[in-house]
Amino acid sequence: MKYIRKSGVIFIGVVIIIVVLLNILLTDRWLESQLEKAGSSIVGAKVEIDDLDVSLLNLMIKWRRIQITHPEHTMKNMIETGPVEFKLSLPALLKRKIVIENMQILNIKTFTDRKTDGRLPDRIKKVTKKEPSFFEKQFTALLDELKKAPAFELVSEVKDLKPKDIIDKIQFNTPAKIDSVKNLIEGKIQKYKSDFENLQTDINKLKEIEANFRSINPSSIKTVSDLKATYDLVNGSIKQINEIKSKYEAKVNEIKQLPNEVNAIKLEIQEQIKSDIQKVKDYAKLPDIKNLNFVKYLIGPKLFSYYLTYERYSNAVEGYIEKMQALKPEKEKRPPRLKGQDIHFVKERALPGFWLKKCVLSGETNAGFKIKGEITNVSNQPKIVGEPIRVMLIGDRPDKASLRLKAELYFLGEVSKQTLDFELVNLPIADFNFEHSVKYLPVKVENSVGDVVVRLSRQGKELASEFKFVLYNPHFVFPAFNPANIYEQKFSSLVKNTFSAVKSFDADVSLGIVNGQLSMSLNSSLDKQLSSGFREAVGKEIEQLKNEAESMARAKLEEIRREFELKIDEKIKELTNKADEYKNIVTLVENLREQKLKDLDQEIKKRGTKILENILRK
Repeated sequence: MKYIRKSGVIFIGVVIIIVVLLNILLTDRWLESQLEKAGSSIVGAKVEIDDLDVSLLNLMIKWRRIQITHPEHTMKNMIETGPVEFKLSLPALLKRKIVIENMQILNIKTFTDRKTDGRLPDRIKKVTKKEPSFFEKQFTALLDELKKAPAFELVSEVKDLKPKDIIDKIQFNTPAKIDSVKNLIEGKIQKYKSDFENLQTDINKLKEIEANFRSINPSSIKTVSDLKATYDLVNGSIKQINEIKSKYEAKVNEIKQLPNEVNAIKLEIQEQIKSDIQKVKDYAKLPDIKNLNFVKYLIGPKLFSYYLTYERYSNAVEGYIEKMQALKPEKEKRPPRLKGQDIHFVKERALPGFWLKKCVLSGETNAGFKIKGEITNVSNQPKIVGEPIRVMLIGDRPDKASLRLKAELYFLGEVSKQTLDFELVNLPIADFNFEHSVKYLPVKVENSVGDVVVRLSRQGKELASEFKFVLYNPHFVFPAFNPANIYEQKFSSLVKNTFSAVKSFDADVSLGIVNGQLSMSLNSSLDKQLSSGFREAVGKEIEQLKNEAESMARAKLEEIRREFELKIDEKIKELTNKADEYKNIVTLVENLREQKLKDLDQEIKKRGTKILENILRK
C-alpha cells in the first residue's frame, strides 16, 4: 500500500465522479428534449431531431435529421436538414448550460412536406389573436391604401362626373369662418355705437358751449371789466372741452384699429378660400395627372406583403429573445471572513442558457439554390454573450442566378436593432403575380430575368429601408375586361402598348418610419411614360373638369366673401362717419373758442387805448 500515491487516488476519484455526472446529465433523450424545446420556443412550431447520438468521450453530438416546422404552414417544414454534427462545452454542460462551439448542418432543404402536423399543442388551444405590432399597423394601412387605387377609377367615371357633384360633396370651411368673424366684428361695431351714444350728452354740452361762444359780441359789452370777465369765462371753458375731447379721442383711437383688424381678417378669409379650393384639387376623383405613380399601385401590394412577412418573423425572434434577456445571477453567500491574506480570484464569466457560437451550413433551397454560409452567436441571452447574431449566406444555381444574405440582430441594449442586406441577381422569373386590383395594369409578368436588392435597418420603432427591383425583357400579362367607355378603351390600349414596349422595368422604393411617421417614395422610369399616356387618354377631360369645379367653387366662396366685406365696410363707414361728425364738432368748438379769445383780447386792448387817450387829453 505504501507504493500507492495519494495524488493518483485523487485523480482516479475525480475521473470516476466526472463519468458518473456525465451519465446522469448527458442522456440522449434529455439533451434531445432540451434542444427541441429551445428550438420550438424560438420558431413557434415543432422542431424535431431524429437519431440523436451523444459521444461522452469527445462530447460530440450528431443526428440524422432535424425538421423545423413552418409556423404558418404546419404541414410543411421551413427547414429540413441531413446529418448534423457539433461539439459541446464540458464546463458549460456541468452547469446545465448548452454551449455549442461549432456546428455543421449539411443537406439543408426548405419547404419540404411533413407526415404529421408540426403545430405545438399549446398553440392549438390558443385562439386569441395577438394585437398587431406598430410596424404591422403601418404596413397594413399602407397596403389598404394601395389596393384602393382611387386615381384609376376616374377613367370609368369621368364621362358622367359633373363639377356640381364635386362641389356638393366637399365641406367648405370658408362660410363658417366668415360667420364667426362677422359676429365678432359686428359685436365690436355695436359696442362702439353704444359708446358714441353715451358720449351724446357730452356732445350736446359742446353744442351749448358753441352756441354760447357765438352769442358773444365783444363790441356790445359795455365795460372793460365785463370784457375781462367774459374773456376769463371763455378761456376757462378749455377744461370742460378737453375732458369731452379726451373721452372722444379714446374711442376714436379704438375705432382706428378696427379697419386694420378687418383687413387682417380679410386676408385670413382669402387664405381659407385658397384652402377650400385646394380641397377641390385634392378630391379623390381628381388626381394630379402629371405623375400618377403607376408603379406604386403595380408592385406596392406585393412589396408590402413582403414587409409584413419580414415583420412577423422578426417579431417572433425578438419576442422569444427579449423574454430571456433578463439576467439575474444568483448571489453567492460569502463565507465568514477570517484573518489572513487577501487573495483575489478572477471572476468566472457568466454563460447564457443556450449559446451556439458558430454554425456552418450548406444545402439547397426549394428554389434550387445551392447555399452555404454560417451563423454565429445564436443565444437566448445575448447580453451575456455581448455579440450580435450574425448570418451570412451565399448561393447560386446552374442558370447563373445567385443570392447573398447578410443579417445582424442586436439585442444588447434597451432597444433592439436589426440590419439586413439581401441581393438576388439574374433570377429567371417564369410566373410572378403582382396582387393588385387595378384593372388597367398587368396582373403578372412571365419569362423574364430580374435583380432584387434590399437594404434594411430597424431600431425599436424606427425603420429605414431601400428596395431596388429590375426586370429584363419582361412579358406582362393583362386581365380581360370590357371597357365601360371610350376613355377606358383608349387608356387601356395605351397602358398595354407602353408595357409591351419596355425592355427593362425598374422600381426604386425608399420606406422609413421616424417618430411614428411613415414616409415612402417609389420611383420608376416607366411612370413618366404611363402618366403621359394617361394624360393623352383622359387628360383633357380631367383638366376641364378640374378647372370648372375650381371656378365654380371660387365663384361661390368669393360671393360669400364679397357680401361679407360689403356689409362690414358699410357698418365701419357708418361708424367712422359718426366719429368724424363728433370730431368736427370738437374742432369747431376749439376754433371758435380761440377766435372769441382773440376778439375779446383785441376789444380789451382797443378800449384800453381809448381810455388812455381820454386821460391824456384832460
